[in-house]
Amino acid sequence: MKKRILLSVLAAVALTTAADDKEATNSYMAGRTAYETGDYREAAEKFEDAELLGDSTAVKANSVLAQISAWRMCGLLYREFEAIEKLLASYPEYADFAALIQREYEIGEAYYQGRRDPSFWSLRWIPWLVDDDKSIEVFEKALSRAPFSENAPGARLRLAYLFDQKGEVKKSLEQLRTIIREFPDSPECKYAYLALGTGLYELSLRGDGDGRYNREALDVFKTFQEKYPDASENDWVRRHLILGRDVQAARLLEERGAQIMDATCPHVLRIHRLVERAEQEGRTPLIIGEDHHPEVIAAASRSSRSVVLGNAEELAEWLAAVPTRRTERLLAVAQTTCIRSIWEKCVNFLKKECTNAEIFDTICDATQKRQSEAADIAGRVDVMVVVGDRKSANTKHLSEICSTRCARVYQIEGAEELRADFLNGCSVAGLTAGASTP
Repeated sequence: MKKRILLSVLAAVALTTAADDKEATNSYMAGRTAYETGDYREAAEKFEDAELLGDSTAVKANSVLAQISAWRMCGLLYREFEAIEKLLASYPEYADFAALIQREYEIGEAYYQGRRDPSFWSLRWIPWLVDDDKSIEVFEKALSRAPFSENAPGARLRLAYLFDQKGEVKKSLEQLRTIIREFPDSPECKYAYLALGTGLYELSLRGDGDGRYNREALDVFKTFQEKYPDASENDWVRRHLILGRDVQAARLLEERGAQIMDATCPHVLRIHRLVERAEQEGRTPLIIGEDHHPEVIAAASRSSRSVVLGNAEELAEWLAAVPTRRTERLLAVAQTTCIRSIWEKCVNFLKKECTNAEIFDTICDATQKRQSEAADIAGRVDVMVVVGDRKSANTKHLSEICSTRCARVYQIEGAEELRADFLNGCSVAGLTAGASTP
């Protein structure tokens, strides 16, 4: 169908040639003959000759139109692009501007998706003997001619990625800013916010002097939350906001000459390192713990792929939602204060259901010992008292564990909350406390 349409165009073009362009006309007609027999490269070259030999603007322009058709049938994207640009620059009155710009965007997308022209026509059957990627050049030219086309946001998002891959970070970020500024209602705008905030945050980690990159990153992420309150990416955005504020706080302290010492628990730091490793290796980190706990939020922020699950039931639901997850590369860790029985159920499930999961027991030894001792005491008393902050995950887990062994468990924050009636009918009482209880 495409060939018949192009042939009808060529037939119409032939009627426009002038009598004083005989030599050009002969080349043009030779090109038509080659085109009709399927020798599109020969046809394109004959049409190029006709353009060079022609005297009238009509002959030259129609010859370039024919070149565009022939190069397209050859599948030589860049030669087609060059012919389109020649027509737009030299013979604009003969150009269907909208259709040609649309075709330039299509050529850019084809390059972006991996299409390449053969380096040598005679060796085009060798798959690795190809020319360079031309997507940046093609997209930039199309955008310069039609910056507000419906294809423009997608093209700019592609350019942002391509520039980032080349290490031209500032060019990448400018493309993202342009999408946000000029196409605020486009589907691409959402992803531009996420990519821009992430890029700025990464720049801030390298040291941005006055903290400009970090401040802009925080503003971008906050705007994303306001613009897309129901977006599934908001958990990830919240984690990056926390990290961004950490960077901001560290910069402020450095500016004031403060000596900064990282007092993070070594057990928690181990989880951070494991999640970071998963990110680098392309694994999905599974963190078994409470999604609202600061320790878990901080650990999850170390990877863009982090998944937080509360127990084996949630793990089973997550795997069932996408069956291919069972064969994905996973890495599992636990919140340091995770209840041992919950973690072990998750581990057993992963070993049974998943074929490529790395599992690291990151429950704190001291926490495990405290939980075991509390369970042992609770099994031998009438009343169990647990002392600690009600917001503490460690203390809450102790209360939950004790409740499985003792019918009467009271969690208090201090001695002033103890009441005499707690001990009614009690022969033996037990006492334990959370790890951070003074």
